[in-house]
Amino acid sequence: MSPAAASVLNSALSLPEAERLEVAAALIDSADAPPGMRSAEEWEAEIARRSAEIDAGTAELIPWEVVRDRARERLLGRPNG
Repeated sequence: MSPAAASVLNSALSLPEAERLEVAAALIDSADAPPGMRSAEEWEAEIARRSAEIDAGTAELIPWEVVRDRARERLLGRPNG
């Protein structure tokens, strides 16, 4: 990290938490998103769409235990059952 970046970081770390979060969000927003990464607006639309499906009873809901076990199997390199 350059001295200038370290100075900015040290200044930011001295701010109250709410202001640190604002600075972090502004920095993230200023960066170019990698290809295929969704914007905040796209994620909000996706969340709204999925919530509407749940409310309408058309979403396929998967119990937490199943999701957890599948994630664990993927992380450990085992086939999903």
